[in-house]
Amino acid sequence: MQRKANLLARLRIAYETTKKELLIFLLLLAVVVDMLPTELFFRVEVANTIKTGLMLPIAFILLELLFKIYDAVLHNRREVKIIKSNDLLGDIGRLCESEREINIKYIGVAGRHGWSTVIARFLDPSSEMCLLSKKQIVIEIALLAPQQVGSIDGGTERYSVVQSVIKEIEFTKQRLLAEGMKHVTIKTYLYEHTPNFLGFLVNDNYLFTSLTYWEYVGTGEKYLRGGGTDYIVYDKNDGFGGAYYLKRFESWFCHCIESTHQESYCSEEAKHKED
Repeated sequence: MQRKANLLARLRIAYETTKKELLIFLLLLAVVVDMLPTELFFRVEVANTIKTGLMLPIAFILLELLFKIYDAVLHNRREVKIIKSNDLLGDIGRLCESEREINIKYIGVAGRHGWSTVIARFLDPSSEMCLLSKKQIVIEIALLAPQQVGSIDGGTERYSVVQSVIKEIEFTKQRLLAEGMKHVTIKTYLYEHTPNFLGFLVNDNYLFTSLTYWEYVGTGEKYLRGGGTDYIVYDKNDGFGGAYYLKRFESWFCHCIESTHQESYCSEEAKHKED
């Protein structure tokens, strides 16, 4: 029994290591058998049996490979993906490559990372990541109101740049308007609460999100850390809560809009989503 088990184990190892080569060989053999006039050598029934005998192992190997690919895809979609803020431009850009219409909702603190290193690049004709060729682009940006910067510990030092970022956004809007880019819409909202939920919601399906946190230094002082940290990536259809966090991001985005007394993009359904 032990020798038989060892033999089976060796056969299995040999099969796993030569599976692709075996598949190629069987496919080539099946093509040759199909092309040659096999009836000159065998009866028709025998030729058909040979073809069937070749197709069965081919189908078995292909099915096994497909199931492995399927399992790998499911496994990857259930894994939490964490990226650096420097990777946001490339990752979001790749998602937008195949889309005709782009909708990005962004919540930041001062917008240094989100606007300057990501969104502004998408709207720059000289950038290799430019998205201006898309059919329609809608970008909505929620930032901390400048008058609220001083109310946050360390905020004046870290986030006073928000005023400059707002001016840059307005300048970009005017430039695009002057260039006839009527298919591009940019809306800016200024919220007044302490920043918490940050990130990018892309086409209502992909969320790149981070949370602010308090960083304590040796002197006992604390500073609010914002968008220059790691981001967790969620897909609305992933297997570990993507839809859950997308809903919460959308609810905070609605709150940012409504707190500025500007016209809300939120539908009644979005405002009353269930937990």
